[in-house]
Amino acid sequence: MMQADISFENTELRNSDRVSFRETYLEKDRFAETHSFIVHYLNEQKKIKNITFNCANEIIQHAFACFDRYHFNENNAILTYFDSDENLTLLTTVPSPLEDGQAWNLYIKYVSPICFMCSNPFGIIDEELLLECPNDKCSQQYCSSCVNAIRGASCQYPFACADCKQNVTPKRNKLIEEYLIWPNLGKLYGTRSLLSLKNKSDSLCYQSVLTDIKLRYTHLQSRLCTFSQKFRSNFPPSSKDEELVTSAEDICQKLTIILAKTESLKKEIGARQTTISLTLEKYKKGMKHFDDLCDKMLTTIQEIENVQIDTVKEYHMDELQALPSESNIFSIDKILDDVAFRSELIWQYYGKVKVLFETHSLDKQRAAKNFEKVEKMISMLKEMKETLLFFRQKCVDVSLLIDEYFSLLSDQTIPNIPNSRFILLMERLRIRIEKIEVACLFPQTIQLMSAWENDYGIDDSFKPKLIDLCQAVENDIKTLYDGTNYTCSIPFKIGAIGDTSAGKSALIKTLSNTEHTSVTILSQRSTFGYLQIDTVLENPKSKLRVPFSFFDIEGAIDNDLERALINYFDIITKTDCDLYMIVYDKPLTAFNLQCFDYVTNVLQRKCIFVRSKSDILFRQLYQDENGHEYNKESCRDDVVNVDNVLRKMRTQAKITYKDEELFHPVFLTAAGQNNDLNETKVGKFDLEKVKQMIFRLALNDCRIKRIYRLAVLLSKHIVNTCFRRGYAVSQGSYRLLSAGLSIIPFADEISNYMGKNKICQALGAYDNSTAANAPFQKDRVQEYLIQHKFIIPKGELKSGCFQYLIAKDSETTKSVANEIMVTSISSENQTDNSMYRTRISSASVTLASMAAIRVSDDVIRATVPVAVGTVRAASVVGILTGAILTPVIATWAFVNTGKCMNNYLHQLCDDFQCVLQYFIANVCNQSCRHIQAMFDASFSNDEYSSSDED
Repeated sequence: MMQADISFENTELRNSDRVSFRETYLEKDRFAETHSFIVHYLNEQKKIKNITFNCANEIIQHAFACFDRYHFNENNAILTYFDSDENLTLLTTVPSPLEDGQAWNLYIKYVSPICFMCSNPFGIIDEELLLECPNDKCSQQYCSSCVNAIRGASCQYPFACADCKQNVTPKRNKLIEEYLIWPNLGKLYGTRSLLSLKNKSDSLCYQSVLTDIKLRYTHLQSRLCTFSQKFRSNFPPSSKDEELVTSAEDICQKLTIILAKTESLKKEIGARQTTISLTLEKYKKGMKHFDDLCDKMLTTIQEIENVQIDTVKEYHMDELQALPSESNIFSIDKILDDVAFRSELIWQYYGKVKVLFETHSLDKQRAAKNFEKVEKMISMLKEMKETLLFFRQKCVDVSLLIDEYFSLLSDQTIPNIPNSRFILLMERLRIRIEKIEVACLFPQTIQLMSAWENDYGIDDSFKPKLIDLCQAVENDIKTLYDGTNYTCSIPFKIGAIGDTSAGKSALIKTLSNTEHTSVTILSQRSTFGYLQIDTVLENPKSKLRVPFSFFDIEGAIDNDLERALINYFDIITKTDCDLYMIVYDKPLTAFNLQCFDYVTNVLQRKCIFVRSKSDILFRQLYQDENGHEYNKESCRDDVVNVDNVLRKMRTQAKITYKDEELFHPVFLTAAGQNNDLNETKVGKFDLEKVKQMIFRLALNDCRIKRIYRLAVLLSKHIVNTCFRRGYAVSQGSYRLLSAGLSIIPFADEISNYMGKNKICQALGAYDNSTAANAPFQKDRVQEYLIQHKFIIPKGELKSGCFQYLIAKDSETTKSVANEIMVTSISSENQTDNSMYRTRISSASVTLASMAAIRVSDDVIRATVPVAVGTVRAASVVGILTGAILTPVIATWAFVNTGKCMNNYLHQLCDDFQCVLQYFIANVCNQSCRHIQAMFDASFSNDEYSSSDED
């Protein structure tokens, strides 16, 4: 198994967050020279001829511009080249021109959104590592889990690239990990906020440390609890899972210890009831007459001793005013230096004057007042020194705590990546949670996949079969929707999305009825990626206990809208919720509206708008409307004005950034409002309506879109890792047969056909037992698929194995392309509201049944004499020419047959995925219709739109 250890020699700042490596490394070159480059991306290449570049950044921008349709930028792509040792290297400086005017070859490296095989995103844990096809013109990307599943534990089996169709060994690209994957994860998990602590480690930033620790502890503890609940209640313990839990618990325990130390430090500092700034102000005030006192003492010394003393008055107030007031060691040391200088000077003068007064019997009473001032000043200097030394030691203590904190969060194998251990733990827990959830929903399918992934038989011993996969998926889905058990067995998932600090956390805390606490750090983020809260809520009417999973999804953290949307869509997709709430506290932005479009049109999930912090808006509009502040005492006698304000609020809440009005309902909420509104007509606005709505949806929505998506992704994963194996059928005999028949024109097609037919049998495209006995009859696979009554539009299938599923004419194809509405359990009245229905656009209720005509091996053998007779009729010259070229033709036929069989294997697997998509949609549709028939409507659309009422 591959390990995710990385030994980066680069700076901590560059690796930990997306602080551009170009800012660190791409400096101006000394000499601007003319260069030519050939820029490669996959199988495309562009030439850059005779252009003068001053720095590498100019080359990068020029290279990206050559492929502008791909929208490459420093966040999603890097530019590389092969150095003199043939190692792939990041371009950081302008390379020296090659001899004879040759052009440098540059390669753009880009991270695909998902693995080609399993459709999961790439990451930094072992099973998510990105592996590339070594063919530079291909570079198809796969996760290590899929590659390992195909190649076997000992990597003894070949891996056929699904893109270039060659047998390859996909390789890790550490440059992509270092410069693209890690920085994005660092941004997701708040590396920048952690680095800000490191940069302030010599200061009294204990509050920032407290906030950061609480935030990370909350996330890790939440994910650990979610994992432990799902893991322990569904599966027997395994050593790896127990080890993961132990590691997470160990981090949580140590975070608690550091948190306690920081809290203690905070109390000690708080007990002083002062700050560096206040201490400095007090110091400045106390030293106000320092110059005068020193001048008086100096004058006294000169008069008594009758000498002229030259002195440089470094103690002047202008220097005192320039002292820094920041709460860090540098500022404290500057003030301490000043205190030390003044203490030494005033003690020197004061001691001299005291001696002179005693030895010369001068009138001490006359100088008593000044002596008192000096002694008071000396006492203040002593107090200042003690206070400043205390603060300095606390700065050192904070620095030690930050070092301990950093050491705890960093993985020893990746020492240069801040919070790498935290990121790895969070990602491992996330992956395991997702896998457990899928395993709970599809136990039979997962069991089948586990058996097939570890079986490497070929030909008749090849175990994966299409009908077995279809039956397992169908059984799992039907089991989920057997009766009404799905309501209590499939959690209803709700995600809160929107801008940073919009009130998402407060709303989730209120809706989930948990003690979920969220803290805010300097960047105003209260969430890393998402915070999952699993809970069970009881329906107040039916007393039915329904499981919910609430997702507090972080606000957008990218300044660039396009980049923000790309990252945010990825997080939204990962949470895979049944309902998304767009939470906002300002006019709807372009970001909010594009999130709504993505959820409703791409994910096809339910989405509602929630205007948070409505109490603030209410007070503001009330004051604007009435000229005075709102108070609850006057509310009972001011019903008309309150109603007017509420109507204005509902209108204003629908206004977008374009000053257009939203056509969708908006719920007004104030989850964190003051209690003085609770007992009034205003109350909690629409918060109770939101609670009622999510309960109604949880009871009446059958989560079918999410189940459909998971089933399709799971079946795709199985097809790609278990079926798409180049060694499924032994190609040797077919290649030799093809080479032997190559002397006969086109006879090698017979062996190609036989090879393809064998692949169909091995993968279960049809049941070879029935096909061998009755080749023109429907086999078991065909009958099984036909009975589900779905058809596939023309042009989507390529292998020719599923002709009986293809639409007969264009009219039928057009009807197939239309979306099939899968209504939830609620009411047929909901069919006009797209928010309360589910679409699965992959199947049709009509059926076009076409008998598949297959040619058996006997028929193929019968055609051989005909071909031979044709060859015997050829001319003598043709035969002689053919004899000369026979070795070349035989070699070509040998190789070509292998390519044809590989290509067909991939074609057939592509068709499997397509058939499964339509098949699963049909099963889901049937399940929904079955459930809908069991229930009467329980609510209408009017109840959902009640948020528009006053």
